[in-house]
Amino acid sequence: MRLTVLLSLCLPLWSSAQDSLVLFNEIKYLSNFERNAFRKFYVEKNEDDILDLFLSTDTRPEGIRGNTMERIEQISRQLQASLGDKKKPEKQVKAVYDQVHSAFLKKYELVNRFPEIFQNGNYNCVTATALYSLVFERLKIPYSIQEKPTHVFLIAYPNQNNILVETTTPLFGYLTFDNRYKENFVNNLKSQKLIGNAESESMALEELFNKYFFQNENINLKQLVGIHYLNDALYYNDRRDVSMALKQIEKAYLFHPTHRIGFVMMSFVVQSLENTKLKPLERTALILKASRFSNQGISSDMIKGEFAKLTELVLVRDNNKTLYRECYQLLVDGVTDLDLKTDLTYYFNYEIARLYFNQGSYSLAKIYFAKALKYQPNNAQLGGLFVNTLGQSMRNQTDSRAILDTLK
Repeated sequence: MRLTVLLSLCLPLWSSAQDSLVLFNEIKYLSNFERNAFRKFYVEKNEDDILDLFLSTDTRPEGIRGNTMERIEQISRQLQASLGDKKKPEKQVKAVYDQVHSAFLKKYELVNRFPEIFQNGNYNCVTATALYSLVFERLKIPYSIQEKPTHVFLIAYPNQNNILVETTTPLFGYLTFDNRYKENFVNNLKSQKLIGNAESESMALEELFNKYFFQNENINLKQLVGIHYLNDALYYNDRRDVSMALKQIEKAYLFHPTHRIGFVMMSFVVQSLENTKLKPLERTALILKASRFSNQGISSDMIKGEFAKLTELVLVRDNNKTLYRECYQLLVDGVTDLDLKTDLTYYFNYEIARLYFNQGSYSLAKIYFAKALKYQPNNAQLGGLFVNTLGQSMRNQTDSRAILDTLK
């Protein structure tokens, strides 16, 4: 079965704890600034100030960081001075909301990144929520971030006064998903019996999608960074730049490893593999990424099928054994499924041996056929090829002892 038909066949729900879908050392950065921000957060475990991560989607974040930081600190100092006579939480939150909105937020734009707030005043619910969160942090006002279908917003003084901080109308939150995503997602859950018949008949597609696709729970500022990157990935995908979309959504998953972000990430991997202009090592890296979704419907046969297509291009068509070995090594070193690793190793040795045999290099073919036999010793076809190779390799041999040694 071809990998590219996967989305219409199997898209199950997976655990948000499955962080092996993204490896930190595979992240592709837009700038050294972003690389340093990630390293500071994940390697040095410095989570005190998360601002740099929100700025990292900009092409030149280092040029705007100083001004951005100063403006946030300035509004926070002004608010700190003015909140002294406001004892009631409602009045405090209203003052913060009004002053921040007046100072920064000029125009709502669906397609929006956090740095734009400080460049032109454009914002959406994700970026504005990030701004208010950063200010609340500095003012030590307790808050929680709530995520709903297509929207995020703030609750100040949660579990006490529960004051809603709504930056935009709930009808316009972060980007929505088209019907193809919704139908694939819901139909797959039905096939796995995760959505029962009674529930399916009583609820519309939109309701089922919202119920199972969104967590509807509090999230933290780190997870909001993930949603910000998710939006960025979707912006790139809308412009048909699936390569950049995949790079950004891997960052999103790193910060917010939910089933819905993994769902979209898998679709980007599949779309990327449809690119016929990929270099062999780039394609191999994508096949390796795809193999991590084994619990989500991408089978070992699909991975082996993609490797077979790679074999046809690199080994058979181009006769590039060195590059083929590099592709194989990259894939087999990264695959965690031992059975799949064994099958790939067998296939690699078999195809190398077959090529040498067809080229008349019987001594080399003999070596690789022997390696393949270690993995499938009962394979009758392989055994026949090996015997044939032995015969061909001894055709011009005159030393009887060498012949006997080979036969043994």
